[in-house]
Amino acid sequence: MNGKRMATGLVSSLLIASGSFALPYTNNMIAHFDGTSMTLTNGNKVARWLNQTGNGDAWTVTSDAQPLAVQLQNDAGDTYTVLDFDGVGNHLTMSGDTNNYDGNTFTWIIAYKNGDTNQDGKALFGTAYDHINGGTTAANTGTWQTFANSGNHLYVAGRSASGGFKSVSTYPPDNGWHVISGKWDGSNRLYAWLDENYLGKTSGVDAHPTGHHRSRIGSGAGATASGFFKGMIAEVIIFKESVADADRLAIEDELLAKYSTLSDLTPYDRWTQAYDLSGADSAMTNNPDGDLANNLAEYALGGDPTNSADMGHLPYSETVEDGGSNWFQFVYYMRNDAVTRGLSYLPQVSSDLVAGGWATNGISTVGVGTFDSEFDSVTSRVSTASEEAQFMNLLMEFQN
Repeated sequence: MNGKRMATGLVSSLLIASGSFALPYTNNMIAHFDGTSMTLTNGNKVARWLNQTGNGDAWTVTSDAQPLAVQLQNDAGDTYTVLDFDGVGNHLTMSGDTNNYDGNTFTWIIAYKNGDTNQDGKALFGTAYDHINGGTTAANTGTWQTFANSGNHLYVAGRSASGGFKSVSTYPPDNGWHVISGKWDGSNRLYAWLDENYLGKTSGVDAHPTGHHRSRIGSGAGATASGFFKGMIAEVIIFKESVADADRLAIEDELLAKYSTLSDLTPYDRWTQAYDLSGADSAMTNNPDGDLANNLAEYALGGDPTNSADMGHLPYSETVEDGGSNWFQFVYYMRNDAVTRGLSYLPQVSSDLVAGGWATNGISTVGVGTFDSEFDSVTSRVSTASEEAQFMNLLMEFQN
C-alpha cells in the first residue's frame, strides 16, 4: 500500500501593489531613467537603461559588468524596480551626446541608497568631455558629477577652467534611501541639496565643456571605468537648465515619496505579485483557488495559485524492483534555485498516517536530473521489506 501527502511551512506575507508618479516638472529635461525603462538579460541583469525623454540615449554595459534589477516595496505598498551595483565592477555607460550635454547649465537629481559605509573614491554619476574652454582634454576626466571621496564625504562637483574640481560636500547621513541634487547654474556657480536640504554652493566652476564623450552611472567617467559605487540607484533625472527651487523641490518630493521607505521583496513576495495576490490571499497557508495545494505548495511546485486545475509539478510514487529487491520509489520536483527562493524539500516516510509519525530513516536519493529550465527531478526510495504499508510525504518549508 502506498500513498503521498504534501505538508507545508508557515510565513507572513506582504501586500503587493504597483505605483507610479508623473514628474511635476519636465521643461528642458534631457534624461529620465527609472525602473520602467530597463532592458533585462540573463534573468535580472540590466543590459540597457533607457532614457524616457525620447532622445534616444541609453546607458549600456557588457555582460560582466551589468548591475542587477531588484524589486523593492515602500510602506505604501508600491513596488519599484531599482539597480543594484556591487561596488566591484557594475556600471553603465552612455555614449557621447553633444546635442544635449555640451554646455555649462545643468541640474541633476539622483535617488540612491548607499550600500557601504566606506565609499571613498566611488562615483554615483559622472561625465567626461573632449574639450574644456576650447582646450583639449584626454576625454577621461570627470567634469560634473556626484561622487564620494576623502573621508567618505559625498560630493557634488564641477570643473574649473584650470582643470580643478570645485565641490560641495556632506557626510551621507545613513545607508537609507536619499535624493541628492546638483545644479550648475551657467554663471560659474554650483549648488547642492540632500533630501531637499540645502548643502551650500561654490563658485569658480567656470569650465565650458564641449564634445561630450561619455557619462557613467555607478562609476567614474574616465576612459576605463573605476571607482565603482556599492549600493542602489532608482532614478536619475537631468535637465539642461538651472531648474528653479520650487520645481526642483516638487521633483524631490515625488522621489522621496517613492523611495524613502523602500525595503526588499522576498522571492515569495515577487511570486505573489506575479499572480496579483494581495491581502489574505497572499499568505502562504491560504489557498485562494481552493484546490489541494496551498500557496506555499504551489510556490514550491510551480503551480498557479489562481487556477485550481494547475497545482504545478506534483510528486508521484511507484513500486520498482532493483537488484533483486523491491523498493517504494518517490519522484518529486524541486526548483533549481530553491536556496535563493528560501525553499527546502524533504521526503519523509511513515507506516501509517498518524500525526508525528513521519521520518527520514531508510530513505535514499538515487537520482537527480534536470526536468526543465526551472525544476530538477529527484528520485528517492525506501525498501518495502520492513513494513507492510508505507506512505511517503514531501515536506516543503520556507525560510527568509
